[in-house]
Amino acid sequence: MKDSPTPYVCPWKGPARYYSVETPHREYVDTAWCYPHPKRSAIETVGHDFTGYVAFDTAQVVIE
Repeated sequence: MKDSPTPYVCPWKGPARYYSVETPHREYVDTAWCYPHPKRSAIETVGHDFTGYVAFDTAQVVIE
């Protein structure tokens, strides 16, 4: 994975950090993201601290 310059701010979770996933065959741009500093209210809504967890767009990649 490599850092992406794509900016995004979720109204209820806060600023996101995007990543592109590189494989030997291609690059999947902006297919992973995390919230390095989510809003406290989002953590309370979700029910646990998801700081730094990485999510993947399963329409683009399959995690095995």
